[in-house]
Amino acid sequence: MSCSAEKVHLTVSQISYVEVMKTVSQIEIWIVSGIIGTIVGGSGITGMVFFFIRRYIENKLKLKEDKAKAEEQEKKDEQHKRRELAVRRMKVDDELQHCEGRLFFWIHKAIVTGAHNGDLEAAFDNYQKAEQAKKELDREIIVENEIE
Repeated sequence: MSCSAEKVHLTVSQISYVEVMKTVSQIEIWIVSGIIGTIVGGSGITGMVFFFIRRYIENKLKLKEDKAKAEEQEKKDEQHKRRELAVRRMKVDDELQHCEGRLFFWIHKAIVTGAHNGDLEAAFDNYQKAEQAKKELDREIIVENEIE
């Protein structure tokens, strides 16, 4: 009987060892599945939330950057427009000054010599055209500033 008692005892210990191993392996599976569930489940939902938050913030930043670039481009366009107007004004002023000089020259020549051969009238016509061009430019500038 002692042999069979040992066999039973071994069998019971073997059974308890198997049960313990099943329990340990179940605990390990639960721990591993808990960790995996935490990683996948937690970061899945949290990851999606952070993804959408990051995307929202990036879109807002992109909109602000685009708006800033548009404003900067608008400022550059405005500066370019003002430079063009300044150059046009300088040209018109130079033309007017040249016409004034020519007109005074022909007036002086007519006074000194007492005769003119039509150059005084041509100089006066050119002077009037230059004055008209300056007035038109001034009106154009005023209209552009009123619209803005």
